[in-house]
Amino acid sequence: GITHWWSPTLEFKLRAGSPATGEGKIFNMTINGPVKSWVTQKVTKIVEGKSFNVDYIDGNFIGKCEWTMEPVEGGKTRLRYTANVHTKGIASLIPASMAKKTHSKIMQNGFKGLNEFFKNKN
Repeated sequence: GITHWWSPTLEFKLRAGSPATGEGKIFNMTINGPVKSWVTQKVTKIVEGKSFNVDYIDGNFIGKCEWTMEPVEGGKTRLRYTANVHTKGIASLIPASMAKKTHSKIMQNGFKGLNEFFKNKN
């Protein structure tokens, strides 16, 4: 699908009966990090070209998350991620400092893949 550049670090699968795009979309995400984990997310709000919110409704993480994109110098985009997450089960397996580093590495790998996707598209 359209998110293939995240593989194999993150894998996404649309839930049956869910809208394919927009608010209300529900999908499963598998995180292939030091400890494999998963979360079901529901898109709750989209501000086109600026931000989107999701609720983590099932899985290893339960809570709310906001992704905000901001233009910065040189045509780059800053991505801010804030979450209020209640972790189920994973907390005892991954120390908070490791989780932060792992999240950063996953994001870097994903955007590296996205850059390659756009480079090969031109």
